[in-house]
Amino acid sequence: MKNWKGIYATDRTNRLALRMWLHEVRATGDVEQVKQIVDEAVAELPSGSDRDMTKAELFSHAALFDPAAVLYEQMVLKHPPGGPKGQSVRLSYLAHLRRCGGVMRAASLMDDIASEGLTNADLRLLTQMRAAAKVMTEASVVDSDGPKDGVPRLLIEAVNGFCHRAAAPATQGALGRIVLISVGLGVGGAERQLSLLARTLNDLIQDEAVREVSGPVEVLALNLSASEKRDRLLADLTQARVAVTDVQKLPIEPHTDLDLRNDTLEALFPLLPNLMQQSVARLVPYFRTQNPDVVSIWQDSAIFATALAALIAEVPKIQLNLRTVMGGVTSAPFDAQMRAFTRALALLPSVALIGNSHAVAQSYESHLGLPKGTVSVIPNGTPTLTEVATADERALWTEFDQATAGADRTLGVICRFHSSKRITQWVEFAHHYLQRHPLSRFVLVGDGPEMDQVRALVEARGLKPRLLLPGLSRSIGFWLDKMDCFVHLSRIEGMPNVLVEAQIAGVPFVATDAGGSADCLANDHAGIFVKNSDPLDVSEVTEAVDVMLARWRETPDIARITQHEAMEKFSVQKMAQKHLEAMRAPFHGAIGRVPLPKGH
Repeated sequence: MKNWKGIYATDRTNRLALRMWLHEVRATGDVEQVKQIVDEAVAELPSGSDRDMTKAELFSHAALFDPAAVLYEQMVLKHPPGGPKGQSVRLSYLAHLRRCGGVMRAASLMDDIASEGLTNADLRLLTQMRAAAKVMTEASVVDSDGPKDGVPRLLIEAVNGFCHRAAAPATQGALGRIVLISVGLGVGGAERQLSLLARTLNDLIQDEAVREVSGPVEVLALNLSASEKRDRLLADLTQARVAVTDVQKLPIEPHTDLDLRNDTLEALFPLLPNLMQQSVARLVPYFRTQNPDVVSIWQDSAIFATALAALIAEVPKIQLNLRTVMGGVTSAPFDAQMRAFTRALALLPSVALIGNSHAVAQSYESHLGLPKGTVSVIPNGTPTLTEVATADERALWTEFDQATAGADRTLGVICRFHSSKRITQWVEFAHHYLQRHPLSRFVLVGDGPEMDQVRALVEARGLKPRLLLPGLSRSIGFWLDKMDCFVHLSRIEGMPNVLVEAQIAGVPFVATDAGGSADCLANDHAGIFVKNSDPLDVSEVTEAVDVMLARWRETPDIARITQHEAMEKFSVQKMAQKHLEAMRAPFHGAIGRVPLPKGH
């Protein structure tokens, strides 16, 4: 991965490096830093440069579309059509409108652009935008309350072309080929659930007593890597003989050969996000060749990239698996596009929405304005845990155990070291708790972008002798067995499977009431939920931990009962059976429940 910031620092005239650096900063959501970088770059331009044009173009490339549009509108008023400057301003503005999907604004702007003397690239841009403007002007609006212009509007219209598809009926006989799609195969909750489902369905196919599914089951990953650390579930799927395909290695079909079979989509396709275009070009031929009965897509990014391809390829049943509360961690441009796209998909016959918790289902229904019950709920499944660990992990624990001999309690967590998990606040909680209970010790299992911050904070708070950081681990059962209480302080959740794993391991928990955490309870004695506030009330967390430790120590039978009930309620077999039932059921979308404007 190139260091665009460093490249630009070395050569301040390298506009490509500047744009790529701005794109990286924008992806973090730091809009103010983007503006500062642009202002500094524009200030360094030589005398006589067109600073307004440069600033507008940089804003546009960094997806700061509103401030870019303000500058372009000012320049359009300042430079009337007909002259060279007026022409160049309008062509640059048109390129911006293509980038942000501003087709309706482009429709009026193009009347002032003369075709004579244009480059081939400019002529191609003009032709594309005129075709898109024509179909957008003539389009019958299915979602009259939606955005009037921009990429979200384009996505809605691209999907609306499929609104007259017949609803997919209940599957009669055995369900055939099933394709599960994920962004990657790391150790995130969604990836683990997809892997468990794929392997369990594959086992059912081999069982002669099972008549509901004949398969096969395949997994598509949008972004596989050669790193075992990053795609650790690939080995599990391969060992279970589940076919895995790297979408990036599929051949790309030229746009002109895709046979989109829809005039509106043909006109709008060149303006759709690049990720969507590339996935469609790879997946449509694949789906048409493989002919799956069901395509089950997991995670918002994967839905965004692949659902349109499944529609174009006329896959009978398309299942969207929603894994976290909507609008939690995505960037603003993607969030707006994802909302519009998902709502349009939800209205289609042949599409079904599945959430892993009631909180997730309610979040999507509320944010998208969908009727209650549009999103079905299938809780996660959790396999039986083992205490197997690597030799290095066993040695690490033995050393820590000896160094903290005499500890009267061990508190821990297993999570990704990300701001959404409040991992640095966890360290602050540990510091606070240790003041109250000096014989405590702590184990934080995981890795992620905030690992360096966590290490520095552990050092600063003097916690290093009492706090162990084993890093990323697959030995979930081993580490849970070392804990007396599991403390989960997440800010955003779908259904945190690790809470179920804690209960299966016979460990009480304290957790924030984030997202679908409450759906993880096996019984009323298994855990306590604290308020999901920023900043956290560490005193409240401390009190809750003390209550749980006392409760479980006073009544040892709670652990055995909780383990049994958690394994029963959240079994992988039950989860897989519910998914299979959902795949075999009719797929009618929400279109039968949402009144459409006249003309549809």
